[in-house]
Amino acid sequence: NGTFDLVVSIGVLQALVEPERVLDEIARVLRPGGALVIEALNRGALIARGRKLAETMRRLPPRVLAWNPAEVAGWLDRHGLDLLERDGIYLPPRGMPALDRLLGGDRGGAAFDRHPWLAGLAAHGFLFAARRRASGGSR
Repeated sequence: NGTFDLVVSIGVLQALVEPERVLDEIARVLRPGGALVIEALNRGALIARGRKLAETMRRLPPRVLAWNPAEVAGWLDRHGLDLLERDGIYLPPRGMPALDRLLGGDRGGAAFDRHPWLAGLAAHGFLFAARRRASGGSR
């Protein structure tokens, strides 16, 4: 308990049906003031919506799980973690790397992040940086 200064979780939430259980453990092992960087796929992204529609039409189970970014921020808060920053992850569609250059690469991502509604449609996922509260509990 309270041992780690930093926990990084990339590519984990997309495989979990009950993602808050992993946040229980992360909050438990982080020391007060410890940092968390966690990635979550974006349920609202156009690409995620298209994937969900295709899976539904084909009656396939979800290949990966995506989450609403506001929901993830709420989980962090409930687990005693203060959100410090949320940044979009912007990936061009497979086979279209030129689109990344056209959109400005990292600079294009920063432009999307300034407009939350646009980020919600364009971001493949989000990186959340959070810090464990000194008390460790929720507000």
